[in-house]
Amino acid sequence: MTDITKLRRELQFIEDSLKSQILTKEEYLVAKSRIEEKIRALEAKQPKKPEPRPRPRLFGVEPYYEPEPKAEARQSPESKPETKPELPPERAKTPLYSYTRKLPEGQPRKVPWRLIFAVILLAIALAIYAFLPKGQSPQALPLCSTDLDCSKPGFDGTCVNPGTASANCTFAPAQPVSVTVLTADCPVCDSRRMEATLRQIYPAATFGRVPSDSEQGSFLIHTHSLTVLPAYIVGKEVEQNRRFNITRSMLLPSQGSYVVNPLSSGGSYFFTNAEAPRQVELFMNPDEEPSRKALENIYEVSQDRNLNLIIRFLKPAEQNLICVKEIEPEKFAPFLACLDRSDAQACYSNYNINRQAAESCDSSSILAQDSQRAKMFYINTAPVFVFSNQFKKGGSLSPEILDDLFCDVNGC
Repeated sequence: MTDITKLRRELQFIEDSLKSQILTKEEYLVAKSRIEEKIRALEAKQPKKPEPRPRPRLFGVEPYYEPEPKAEARQSPESKPETKPELPPERAKTPLYSYTRKLPEGQPRKVPWRLIFAVILLAIALAIYAFLPKGQSPQALPLCSTDLDCSKPGFDGTCVNPGTASANCTFAPAQPVSVTVLTADCPVCDSRRMEATLRQIYPAATFGRVPSDSEQGSFLIHTHSLTVLPAYIVGKEVEQNRRFNITRSMLLPSQGSYVVNPLSSGGSYFFTNAEAPRQVELFMNPDEEPSRKALENIYEVSQDRNLNLIIRFLKPAEQNLICVKEIEPEKFAPFLACLDRSDAQACYSNYNINRQAAESCDSSSILAQDSQRAKMFYINTAPVFVFSNQFKKGGSLSPEILDDLFCDVNGC
């Protein structure tokens, strides 16, 4: 694995840590800037592939090259040797082109000005380098900004003097932490991302899996009052771990151990909710491209599937958008696209939407309801889909994936 690949994986890890609220926004931005700068520096050092040398052109016309005859044709005994026309003696001695220019005697050869310019630039660069403090580079970056920047298999890393020029990583043998993963067999249940995050924070973590429909699973659900799966129960020994403070905000005390907060864990199956067959909720921000793409894709699926689409906003938007998505959800996707290319009145007319109703509804109460639903499903980013009031899946999912999920949940 190359250094650039490792850095890109580290970048993905800190993005996951931000989503899980392990890192603050400020810590994330500092770490992101540091990693991206390292990637750019490594990419600049990589040798560039030479571009293919273009064929010469004469007055903008591609020259014609006679194809070389095959070996059989060259060796054929029947082929007659080509006879060249004899040139007059005076022309035979004179070359067609001459690439040497004879200087007058005593005149010195001129040095090309480009060479002189290159030598001057090199001299200036060497002079600047000579006056730089030893051991420093003009673009020196901190080695680490948080403990999570210090990674070594089997060891816990600590960042000393984080974010400074003297930042350094120290390592100590990793302390064991036990994690019980309560699993479920559902279309959107995947514990791999959260397990990878916990393993990155606690290198010596051990994972045990318990099916939610087993006797032990039922006991754990009742004991810890769990409502979302997959769930992660962390042993009390985590309190003695050097990195406990990093994850304190995402660990909820529960019956002598800790449960990872569903807002951080990415739990996706809300098994205690009442099922709402064929219902699809889309949590979105209408001014963001990923959300608009998600809306476009679920609208495409709705043309072939009998689904009940509910659109919810995560942040305030224009009055007419809030009301149109509420009173005409099945028309909201084409209406939103229409606003990008036409005036509002034309869009209301084209899709037969009551403009007066759209501009007079109680948008504040609609947003409050949307916000309450988002909290219920631990949603703070967009876009996110919720199927049948139980299954959560985030991202600008393709129409094919959305259709598969809808059918997995509803049995098309």
